[in-house]
Amino acid sequence: MSERSWLTAAGIRPRKRLGQNFLLDPKIPALIVERAGWDPAAPVLEIGPGGGALTHALLAAGHPVHCVEKDPALVTLLQERFANEIEAGALSVQEGDALALADEDLTRTVRADPGARPWVAGNLPYPITTPLLVWCYAHAPRLAGAVVMVQREYGDRLLARVDTRAYSSITVWTRAHAEPRSLLRVGRSSFWPRPGVESVVLELRFPDPPPFSGDRAALERILRAAFGQRRKMLQNTLASGLAIDKTEAVDLLREAECDPAARAETLELNDFARLTAAWGARFGSPE
Repeated sequence: MSERSWLTAAGIRPRKRLGQNFLLDPKIPALIVERAGWDPAAPVLEIGPGGGALTHALLAAGHPVHCVEKDPALVTLLQERFANEIEAGALSVQEGDALALADEDLTRTVRADPGARPWVAGNLPYPITTPLLVWCYAHAPRLAGAVVMVQREYGDRLLARVDTRAYSSITVWTRAHAEPRSLLRVGRSSFWPRPGVESVVLELRFPDPPPFSGDRAALERILRAAFGQRRKMLQNTLASGLAIDKTEAVDLLREAECDPAARAETLELNDFARLTAAWGARFGSPE
């Protein structure tokens, strides 16, 4: 059966409230698995599997998979479609919100080597793309990485080079946790319903140790302040965003070897790391 046939036979139609755009082209999931280049035994935590297009490709490649799906109707479809794989222990399906998974849940969700770090995979609905990525970064010590499909414009932000329009706080936050790369682009015709924009599949590999090993709470606060008014100079955005005097902001930037007159998009992760360390030396960790 085709991907759409599985969905229509179960009486399922895309629900706009859940941001559902079902992947129909069977070549795309196969390409994702091929280009990710995972070890065949690598466990995968699939977020929002929908009708199971990527699930099918993952299982065909030999990966143990645990799916977390919020839509009860899709949970039923997955259980029926992959009944044999579930019985064999290759797949487990959980109804729920992936954002509610706790750290300890990650060691129980995938039936594989207890010491293996699972990969996260999924087609992320746009309204919750950032929360899901932030969740992945927060759990990075327990994960090998993530392979996610996002809107192309959002993907451009994650991959953006310094001093470009797309370069933003989520770019730096991603670099603090992951080594990102693009795997493939996906056209609008591959989905039901057809979205208004193209998508891109990204691999976010979580190295050990991570690229940034400093105070993450301080880094997050500084990024919010620095990019909050991105057209202004850092000495002004930090003074306003961190609620400190402009003189203190200038001193902080100079201690970090950063130009007080520069703008946030001209700083790389290493610059923000020095700025975070200088903040910690002066003010300690934020509450």
